[in-house]
Amino acid sequence: MTERNVAFDLTLLTAAKGHGCRFVHDLDDLLWAIPLDNPNVDFFTPKILETMSAHMAACDALTVSTERLASELHRRGFQAAVVPNVLEPRDWLVQPRRTSRSRLRVGWYGQYAVHVSDLALLSAIVRELVDELDFVFLGDRPAGLGDLDARIEYHAAVPLSMFPAMLAALDLDLVLAPLAHNAFNESKSSLPILQAGMLGYAVIASAIEPYYGIPVTCVPNVPALWIAAIRERAHDRSSLQCEGETLRRFVHGSLLVDAWLDRYLAIWTGSTSAKHAPEPTFV
Repeated sequence: MTERNVAFDLTLLTAAKGHGCRFVHDLDDLLWAIPLDNPNVDFFTPKILETMSAHMAACDALTVSTERLASELHRRGFQAAVVPNVLEPRDWLVQPRRTSRSRLRVGWYGQYAVHVSDLALLSAIVRELVDELDFVFLGDRPAGLGDLDARIEYHAAVPLSMFPAMLAALDLDLVLAPLAHNAFNESKSSLPILQAGMLGYAVIASAIEPYYGIPVTCVPNVPALWIAAIRERAHDRSSLQCEGETLRRFVHGSLLVDAWLDRYLAIWTGSTSAKHAPEPTFV
């Protein structure tokens, strides 16, 4: 993206608005605070962020997925409407096989190369528990575990359309959702947790803002505490399944797309009668 293209894009946007078009800008990450070990930080240069800010200022409405992200944007002079990330149930008709086994299948999934600091927590955990559990990684894996490659199940990322089926095929008992404490992560949504919930997977997550208020086990980023929480669940499979079903009911209760269509439509069209979906509950 060049300065010339930016000016051209803004000219087109302004002209289109003059003909009655309405523009809504959606933002799902705090792009001003990308961790340095995330390769995307090289793309979002100060000039690109300046360009994005100009586009946002020219739009009729701005939507974000979390209250924290809305607050961060407010500090930069932007007013944003919060509409959470939700799931389309027709994409999640698949379910895990729930195969009988003696060892717990514990998994992590995420985009390649962008979770270096998040995955770092799991290195010590895997080393401690690899003799007791089966670890499964989809998309990426912690660094420094090359000597354990033969003992860790790893799957490369798949196209988004295939992701629900792939996640179900992993047939996990427990999902690990670590997040490093930084402004970028604290502004993120709980989308990976919702995906786990659609499949009835129980979750242990970092004790960080995106995961508060969700029926998952939140643990400080201390490996010994995660190890203890994992072992506790490995010895109580029935409770683990109950945790997964509680999360499934939570997601189905109010975080599927149909519950938020009116809210999205009102913002997209500029209606003054924007409706809020019911607050998520632990039904």
